[in-house]
Amino acid sequence: MSTLSQIKDMVQQLSEAVSTAFRVDVEIIDDNFCRISGTGSVQKYLGETTKKTKACK
Repeated sequence: MSTLSQIKDMVQQLSEAVSTAFRVDVEIIDDNFCRISGTGSVQKYLGETTKKTKACK
């Protein structure tokens, strides 16, 4: 279990705050590419893994 997974409620609150402040969707993934938190269209995929992309470097 990743460190982010252990504090996922706090990470979700941070995602929501950033999303509200900047009016963007936010997705936070851990080092195993598991979606820990998210807003908007990615929220329904929380807990699932995502593919490594250039944005993940």
